Amino acid sequence: MRYVRLMSMSDLRLRLRLLRDDAVANQDDYLLSVMRSGPRAPLDRMLATDTMSYLPDDLMVKMDRATMAHSLEARAPLLDHVLVEFAATLSPSRKLRGNVTKVLLREVTRTLLPRHLLERPKHGFSVPLGTWFAGGLGDLYRETVLSPDAFLRDHLDQATAASLLEEHCRGLGNHGRRLWLLLSLELWGRRWLRPSEVQA
Repeated sequence: MRYVRLMSMSDLRLRLRLLRDDAVANQDDYLLSVMRSGPRAPLDRMLATDTMSYLPDDLMVKMDRATMAHSLEARAPLLDHVLVEFAATLSPSRKLRGNVTKVLLREVTRTLLPRHLLERPKHGFSVPLGTWFAGGLGDLYRETVLSPDAFLRDHLDQATAASLLEEHCRGLGNHGRRLWLLLSLELWGRRWLRPSEVQA
């Protein structure tokens, strides 16, 4: 299903080549099980899956970490349970119309916000991983993920991991997000899963 592909780091074939453990490589079953338990309408099913997985496991975690790092307490007013329950009862046409998302919210705020804000394209909070891995971050990836003593060496096919970086640097594909995930996992494993060296 397209939603599962969009929410995964890569397609299953690449994960099976990259990761040595099939149980780790195929995590699509989790999202599929969440989707199967949701509403029947495709749009409502995707929104319910986002509510049960992407929102609490990703977006809310990031907001919580960013605010708590600066001793701030944040609230997301659009996540008030009464509002979320109301939104779940709306017909798909009140949520999505062609390529226009958040239809009802746009209608409600039309008198409150300038038109140029309502009609501008969505801007995410992504960082330029593609550019970074074509430069200095690519060197760090080689020194860690692809090193002979990499923490991931028993779980990762390093030849496939190396080909991702090579394709990326040659402009044959944008693997920035995949490379970032592998680098983050390697650095996390080195920091938290390797036994500390005993000081003499």
